[in-house]
Amino acid sequence: MGGNKSPVASRGTEVTLVANFPRPTAWGARGKATGDAAEIAVMKTGKWHPTVDDFMEVAQVPSTGQKRRLTEIFTVDNVGEMLGAILDLGSGNKARRKKHSIKRLNLISHGIAQLGKPALYGLGGTIADNGDCSINLSVAETPQDPNGPMRGGLDESVLNWLDTTAKSLRDDCRARFREDGEIGLVLCNSGGVPLGFSSQQLMPKLGQTFNVRVRGFDDEIYYDNTFDGAKNRFTDRNQTKIGRSSSNPSGIGYFCEVKVAARFAGKHLEFNKSFAKPTKPTP
Repeated sequence: MGGNKSPVASRGTEVTLVANFPRPTAWGARGKATGDAAEIAVMKTGKWHPTVDDFMEVAQVPSTGQKRRLTEIFTVDNVGEMLGAILDLGSGNKARRKKHSIKRLNLISHGIAQLGKPALYGLGGTIADNGDCSINLSVAETPQDPNGPMRGGLDESVLNWLDTTAKSLRDDCRARFREDGEIGLVLCNSGGVPLGFSSQQLMPKLGQTFNVRVRGFDDEIYYDNTFDGAKNRFTDRNQTKIGRSSSNPSGIGYFCEVKVAARFAGKHLEFNKSFAKPTKPTP
């Protein structure tokens, strides 16, 4: 043993959830001339929304050019699959993930405002042929269906369910985060007007439920895809920007926890909104 070097703390596991918003069949094949032309035509109308394929490109940035994946990536459709990814459920629904191992859980998805209450974070939905986005709503708990909230999106009612009826499941998920664990939100409409306020109302509640710091953005996340309109082809599909102004901060993918290739270092879109880990989490 030589010297008195301090041990380097493990970065821990980074888990990224990519919400399932399938590409419309009417757009044609992604990466093909006709498919790109159809998608670019929708972009020009201003109604385009990213699909699960775009989310996946952003999620995979840390692993680009690597021999092995640096982050765990799960495609999810609902709250149940989100919780399953946190626990890494195996056969018999047995949790395989070690306790205190997740440094950050990311959610890459869409979000919508809800009148008079915090936002809904999408965990699945649809993109219409014309580019319109529909997010699967949360599902209410009922005496006949006490686990109903597992089948929909994530909002305040689902977090309340986790803090009451599903408390033991919540505690199992809490235990998978490190003491310095956090949740990162990369939501297309995670901020700005009108969603920003309602989204930011839900962020501290999310931290209270899972007992972690929550990080996100103070404006919408815009997918800054670049394309050649004359040739109907895309040149970049993994660019993200805070808001739509050309002067706003932008980057490649999202600000990850893992060490990435030198050509990506410093080029990620960094979180600019944060709620600290609660001093008194929801009991």
